[in-house]
Amino acid sequence: MTLEEKKERKEEIIQSKNMFHVLEEHGVKVKRRMCCCIFHQEKNPSMKVFKDGVQCFVCGQNWNVFDVVMQLTGCDFNTTFDLLGGNDKPSWKSYATAKRAKSIRKNKLGLANLKNQKIKDQRTKVMALRDLIRAEKPYSEIWCNSHNRLVYEEYILDQMIDEVSK
Repeated sequence: MTLEEKKERKEEIIQSKNMFHVLEEHGVKVKRRMCCCIFHQEKNPSMKVFKDGVQCFVCGQNWNVFDVVMQLTGCDFNTTFDLLGGNDKPSWKSYATAKRAKSIRKNKLGLANLKNQKIKDQRTKVMALRDLIRAEKPYSEIWCNSHNRLVYEEYILDQMIDEVSK
């Protein structure tokens, strides 16, 4: 395939692929044409999804199907071109590379969700200890034990937050 034919085929793919379907295939949740940006970490959706591309209001960038799939799979342009149907017969290597990259991304997301859940659980412990301290008579045995435990649990919470923010 010549370079000119490849450029023409790329434009055909950009026009024919639906961005909503591409994002769903890669596990990105789109709600009301918005989703969390795949190019940086965030909690609230800031990326608008269109039929032929996406635009992030935080980054201020626009991306087409190729840019998004390259980011989601971690593949180079030629592999992405294969995966999106640029060649008549995509190579097995393209599928293997994309599958490996997709599982790595999925594991990273799973670890991030697990860390966030652990932080929520730790915050719940801290709040329970604070409530217990407020309810008990000052300097009673339960109050003293809870107060000592609170200092330790707050330290653990700070360590977890520092680890996530790195």
